[in-house]
Order: sequence, then C-alpha cells, then structure tokens
Amino acid sequence: MNWLNIELPTLRSEEYLGSDPVQRATWLNLLAYCADQENGGVIKDCHDWGGRRWLQLIGVTSDEVLSSSDLWEWKNNALHVWSYPKAKELEVKRKREQGKKGGRPPKIKGDKPHGSLDSKPHGSILQKRNRKGIGKEEEGNTLFERVWVMYRRKGTKQKAIQYWDKLSADDHKAIESAIPAYIASCSEIRYQKNFEGWINPANRMWENEIVTDEPQKKSGEIDSIEDLKKMGYKFDD
Repeated sequence: MNWLNIELPTLRSEEYLGSDPVQRATWLNLLAYCADQENGGVIKDCHDWGGRRWLQLIGVTSDEVLSSSDLWEWKNNALHVWSYPKAKELEVKRKREQGKKGGRPPKIKGDKPHGSLDSKPHGSILQKRNRKGIGKEEEGNTLFERVWVMYRRKGTKQKAIQYWDKLSADDHKAIESAIPAYIASCSEIRYQKNFEGWINPANRMWENEIVTDEPQKKSGEIDSIEDLKKMGYKFDD
C-alpha cells in the first residue's frame, strides 16, 4: 500500500494517548513498514534483528521495539503492530487482483478513438519518447519511500518530496547511506532534524550534520575550580 488508513478514534484511544512520544513515533514507523510490505501488521522472525537492520528497514532502534508498549506486542519471534488496517490491506489486494483480470476491451479494426486524427491512442508517441525518463523517475520515487521509512523524525512529506526532486541521483544514494549513522548519533528523536530540513539542498546537512545530546565544552572555557588551579591560581584549603 502507498498510504496509511488511520481512523481518528485510533489516535484518540487510551492506548495511543497513554504512550510517550517516542513510542508513538515508533508505532507509526512500524505501521508504515507493514503497509509497504502488506504483511497484515505482523513482522515475522524479527526478534533477533540487529540494531542496524532495524534502522535501515524501519527507521527505529532495537531498544525502542524491544521495550514494552501498548502499541505493539511480541508473540514468540514475531512483532504484532496494534491497530494495523488489515481490512484496508485486503481491499487493496482484492482491487489489484480485479484489475489484473480486467484488461482492455478488444480493439475493433479501423476504429479510432474519439477526436483523434490517426489510429494510435492519444499520447502514445509521448509515452514512447519519455519511457526511459519515467523509469528513472519511478526508481527515484521508490528510493524516497525507502529513506522516508528509515528516517524517524518525518516532518512534512510534501515539502520533503519537493527538496528530493531537486537533488541528483548521487545525492539520493548519499542520503540513504548517511541516515543510519545520523540516527545512531541521536539518542532521542527530539535531537533529530526534520527530514525535509535535513535534505534541504540549500543546507545539505546529510554531508556534515552530526547531533550530540550534550553541548561540547568550548576551548578555554572554565567551569570548575580545578580548571583555575591548572591555570596557576592558588586557593586556601
């Protein structure tokens, strides 16, 4: 599925409101991954995944998913995601199968589309001309969806897509490679930049942005008596 169907009562439920912000963000990333995989809200055989794999595939840490929460549940070696829209997933699959069985109606010899000047469907020449470009566009869209899932702090997806489209294919691959190390450097999601800000072509933060939880001490800064003693000051005991 290319979207998530979350009803408002779900977001006003006791389970959701009773969870902390990190658990809510983790749950949303788990939902997004399950929707992309169309796995019914169950991630099988994932209990022993390493931290790097959790970050690369879903955009969460192993500590976050292994912790206890009302928004997901471990059963044996599988993770069951709370309130996953199984009915919508089945509906999407059913419509997809119906579309495969349908196809186009048989073409009558000599028949022309209404308003056309020849027997070729309208736009077929442009479609053939742009076929190669469309393939590249689809590849870029697939990569964007993958890094969008990997990155924990989302922000505005539409704005992120606008920035993404301005970047080159090499930039796209560099962003994907930089995400795990950047996320690992942020112990809490609040220290992480929103995705659209992180990939903004004007800033290119993925090339040098490393966030630490505590500010580094500046050179020459004095914060204790011991620092003064090292500079030669004497104090009475």
